[in-house]
Amino acid sequence: MKRIILTLILMLSINAFAKDYYVSTSGDDKKDGLTEATAWRTISHAAKKAKSGDIVWIKAGNYGSENVEIKNSGKKNKPVSFIGYKNTPGDITSMYYTYAKGKPLDSKEMPMLNGGDRGKGTGIDFSKKNSITIKNIQITNYEVGIFSSSGNDNIIENILAKTFGSVNNYSGRGVHLDGFNNKLKNSIVVNSSE
Repeated sequence: MKRIILTLILMLSINAFAKDYYVSTSGDDKKDGLTEATAWRTISHAAKKAKSGDIVWIKAGNYGSENVEIKNSGKKNKPVSFIGYKNTPGDITSMYYTYAKGKPLDSKEMPMLNGGDRGKGTGIDFSKKNSITIKNIQITNYEVGIFSSSGNDNIIENILAKTFGSVNNYSGRGVHLDGFNNKLKNSIVVNSSE
């Protein structure tokens, strides 16, 4: 009985340390990121801080040419989650914002990373990381939009990716996801050179 109670206490205390963080184009990386009022400015900063069980809420806006490298893996049933939202955390539950040929991406609808040069850089990289969730984000004008090699149990959902790789080079990719038990759901990639 004591062993069961101790196990329950340990499980509750581990879950108590999971945090929600916030990122906004009006934020500041010197703040604590724990509320919308004290949000961080860059997704890259959040990607260095977030750990297993944490959720990073990213408000709609243009985050420019960040090269986001996620530092920490999550654990099964406790991923590190990066979730975009329009006005209120959790307000995007499906790919409601649709792409039409010739229509530009709209950073007022979902957070957007724009690399500015479709022949260079990676928008989001989480190679060799496990249990990462990336949801409700637009990515454009990088060589590679999202890249993960040798990672397991990752989820990519509601991603709108457009224009990757230089016109004369076939190395561009909207999403590169390999490993085991990874899922790509409800996402769109257009104008990728590979």
